[in-house]
Amino acid sequence: MGAALLLSTGASTATLDDTAAFADGAAPDSADAADSDPACALGAADDAAAGDLSSEVQPATASDAATIGSSRRVAILIVDLRARESDHMSQGNASGNAAGSSFACVDGLHADAVQLLARWAPADESQQQLLVEFSQLLAERPDGMCRECVPSHITASALILDATGERVLLGLHRKVGLWLQMGGHCEAGDTTLAGVALREAVEESGIADLHLLPDPIDLDKHAAPCAPGIAQWHFDVRFAAVAAAGSRPITSAESFDVRWFAIDDLPAGISPDLPRLVYAARQAVGG
Repeated sequence: MGAALLLSTGASTATLDDTAAFADGAAPDSADAADSDPACALGAADDAAAGDLSSEVQPATASDAATIGSSRRVAILIVDLRARESDHMSQGNASGNAAGSSFACVDGLHADAVQLLARWAPADESQQQLLVEFSQLLAERPDGMCRECVPSHITASALILDATGERVLLGLHRKVGLWLQMGGHCEAGDTTLAGVALREAVEESGIADLHLLPDPIDLDKHAAPCAPGIAQWHFDVRFAAVAAAGSRPITSAESFDVRWFAIDDLPAGISPDLPRLVYAARQAVGG
C-alpha cells in the first residue's frame, strides 16, 4: 500500500464560510493586529475596509479576552484574504501578468492553506497567537507558500510514529545539525499542504507506506536555514503520520542519519520544541 492520507479525524469541521460568518459579528483589536509581525501586518486601510464590526461577547477573564481577540483577528484576516485572492486570481487569469504567472503553480496550494488554517482549532493561547501570524503572512503574500518569499514563508513537516505509537522517527539534519521530524518547502505540483508534509515525509524517511492525519497538530515559527541572510523565518505547519508495522527507514541526502527512538528516550541534540510535537502527535493518533 502506497503513501495515503487518513480520511477520518476528530478535528473541527468548521468551514471557511463559518469563520467568515463569525467575522461579520466580531472585530479585531486594531492595535493588537498592528503589533504582530511588521513584515506581514495589515495596513490601516485594510482595517478600515474590514468595517466597524463589534461583538457583545464579554470575556470572563483576561485570558479569555486575549483568546477572543486572537480569534477575531484570524477571522478578519481570512475575510480580507479571500478578497485579495479573488483579485489576484482575476488579474492573473485576465491578463497573464507577471503576478498571475509567477504564482500560478501555488495559487491552489495557497487557497488550501488558508482553508486548512481557518478550520484548525489551536490547543492553547500560544498556538492561537501563531495562527494569527500565519494567517497574516498568507493574507499579505500570495507567494507565501514559495521558498522565494522573504523574509518568511510557509513550510510543512510530519512527525512519524511507528505502528505502536511508542517510537518516533527522526533525522539528523545536515544543515541544522539537530534531530528533527521530516519536512521542507512547498514545490511546484503540490496541491495541498498536507500533501507537502506527506511528500517530504516519504522522501526523507524512505518509507512509502505512511498514513498522514489530514489536520495539523502544531504550528511553529523558527529561524530559516534555507537562505541565511535572506530568508529569516519558516512558518512550519506540522502534521502527524503513522508508519506501517515493520517499516524500515532509509537515510536520504537531507540527513546524516535516520533512526527510530522511543518517545520517552529521545536523543540529545533535538530542537527545543520537539517534545511538544511528540506529545501533540501522540494525542492526535490516540496515544
